Amino acid sequence: MSGWTMTTPGYGYAYAWRNGPRWAFWYLRLGRVKGFLRIVWFTLIRGHIGEACQECGMPYLLWWAEDDLYATVTGRGRYSNGESAPGLYCLDCFDRKARKQGIRLCWKPEVNA
Repeated sequence: MSGWTMTTPGYGYAYAWRNGPRWAFWYLRLGRVKGFLRIVWFTLIRGHIGEACQECGMPYLLWWAEDDLYATVTGRGRYSNGESAPGLYCLDCFDRKARKQGIRLCWKPEVNA
C-alpha cells in the first residue's frame, strides 16, 4: 500500500481492513465482547479509521483532560521520560470511571486557536 495517502479513494477501508482485526481481537482478548463487536462494525463494515474508546469501542470526539486528572481517573501517570500516559477513552467511559472514584466532571466545549 505504499504511495497511499489519507486522500486516496478507498484508503479508509484498506487501512481499516489491514488493522481492524488486530484492534477487534484486542477487545476480545480483554473480554470486552461489546467493544469487539463495535470495532468490527466501525472498522470492517463502515471503514472508520479514527480513534476508538478502549473501554467500549465507540468512536468519540477529540477531547483533552489535564494530566493530573487523567492520572487520577485512569491510574496512569506520565512515563519517566515525560511522555503522556497511554489510553483512549470516550467522554462517557471517562466520566463513568471518574464517578466511581467520587469525581464529578463538568464538560465545557472550548475552541483552541
